[in-house]
Amino acid sequence: MIRSVSKENKKQDSKLQKQEIKKLPPPPVKKPKSVEKKVLIKQEKTEKTYKGHSVTVINLSEVHQWIEVSMTDVNRFFCQKGEITDVIFSAEKRVQAKIKGKNAFVKLVPTEVVDTFTGQTKHKYRTKPFELYVICGDEVFSMIAKPAKIPARTFILAVPHKPQIKEAISFLKERTYEKALVDLTLAAININKEIPHGFSIEEINTLYARYDEADIVLRRKIKGVAFEVWEFLITANKPVTLSESIFFANNPASVCILDLKLKKGQMTRAFVIKKKKASYPSRTLIMPEEHKKLQEEIKKKIRKEKQKQENKAFQPGVTSGFFGYKAPKNSCTTRRCMYGQKNKQRGR
Repeated sequence: MIRSVSKENKKQDSKLQKQEIKKLPPPPVKKPKSVEKKVLIKQEKTEKTYKGHSVTVINLSEVHQWIEVSMTDVNRFFCQKGEITDVIFSAEKRVQAKIKGKNAFVKLVPTEVVDTFTGQTKHKYRTKPFELYVICGDEVFSMIAKPAKIPARTFILAVPHKPQIKEAISFLKERTYEKALVDLTLAAININKEIPHGFSIEEINTLYARYDEADIVLRRKIKGVAFEVWEFLITANKPVTLSESIFFANNPASVCILDLKLKKGQMTRAFVIKKKKASYPSRTLIMPEEHKKLQEEIKKKIRKEKQKQENKAFQPGVTSGFFGYKAPKNSCTTRRCMYGQKNKQRGR
């Protein structure tokens, strides 16, 4: 017999099937193999890039410092300040050293060993550590060198800065507080003066701050006993008007910006003087009125120097420094003189 199935029974069966399918857990998701391979490749690259370096900086220390030197190649020692005057080691350690100016070249001398069976000579290098003393300027670097099967190494002997205290103090004693700030600023600008004795220059050239209007780069530091001069390079990203107040957060003694108004792409120099020690105990920070006076004095001296240079460059009957132009004796080349001739022609 053939049974007839109603439409209602079919609907009930389909509902039951859907409910059973929903109860089943979702199938597990597998990560593609290509992703796992990429991660492994990246890890291998980072491990390769951070392997040993060939240049090592050695700071001055009272204790012996352990270093690894090349067993077969020539090792170089470079003195940052001054020259290398001597390299001291034990004679029985079979070490050779040659000195030339700021450099010293150290080489391990191998011993020749004859093979009893073949009769061939082989070179045997030292594997045990040995003491090494390098005199760099007025300082002695004490090291214990460990030979290793590595390429040639270069060691930079870093000598700490020692300011010339007597000369720096004499510079401060001869001047008042305001005069010292003005002279230091003019010396940093290098218009007509050199850096005073007792001060050292440290080149930096790193980005100090970045704004939408301008980028500020710390170019160098001029270090002394009582003051430090920080020189900045300010490059405008768009037309901007600068203010000395951008450097007031670090409590400076003086701030000088050569050009306050800049166009896009134009660059100017700024000089910030910081106080290190209480050599002038009566003042720790210049007041706004005194700061304006200092700015005016500095700008006046800058203008005078520019006028002197222009007058020297454009003297009548003298060959000019610009393009070798020689002006006639009766001619007028300076700005003021040319302006006076125009006024005479106009009847003023």
